[in-house]
Amino acid sequence: MENPNVYLVTAGAHGIGKAISVSLLESGASVVCTWHTDRTEADALSSAYPGSVFLLAASLEKPETASSLVRSAYAWKGRLDGIVNNASSFCPLPFEETTVEDFRLMLDIHAATPFFLAQAYAQRLGEGKGCVVNITDSLALRGNGKKAAYRIAKGALEAETSVLASVLGPRIRVNAVAPGFVKPHGERETAFFEKEEANLPLGTCRDEGSVVSAVLYLLSSSSVTGETIHTDGGRHLV
Repeated sequence: MENPNVYLVTAGAHGIGKAISVSLLESGASVVCTWHTDRTEADALSSAYPGSVFLLAASLEKPETASSLVRSAYAWKGRLDGIVNNASSFCPLPFEETTVEDFRLMLDIHAATPFFLAQAYAQRLGEGKGCVVNITDSLALRGNGKKAAYRIAKGALEAETSVLASVLGPRIRVNAVAPGFVKPHGERETAFFEKEEANLPLGTCRDEGSVVSAVLYLLSSSSVTGETIHTDGGRHLV
């Protein structure tokens, strides 16, 4: 049976976002996919699923664009059944070197834009039902001076998940998925991942499929809200 659902996946043509989009598309759903600097992967996704992918260029460091994204998503097929806030940016600077601009960028991308997307979605949804899934980080509520701005911003998104679940129920469910390491970039990062994973309860957390499965579960589970699923091999426990 045809799946009529339409989902907005931010940064949905790259990395974890692409895996989420493909799984939704394979289920028969349609996907509104945002892209930012490089359209190549977005075009490839659209070509692979003609008629089922709507591409939107978006600067998600600008929260004021949220309402236009939701409006464009509704204009495509007249409905929006859920939002996956996957877009992310990384600030590797330590606490001492972080600037106001660095900090603001992390908060805008990871917390402010998802907040205003939810606001615009709630205003457009009316009396219908919807859902939001935020991609956070397994160490969002822990950490040290390294990557401070990034971790604080992801922690804000974690808190936002709980607050919006309370505010937007029963019309909109809001949940989160907190991955650990997923895809290493280069040999140096691969070696670092292997060293870190040796101390995890499950011995590994590089499982993109678990992240996707958790997102799909939260999009479809009508009685779950305000929850975070850790797909990190137990990294948040150690």
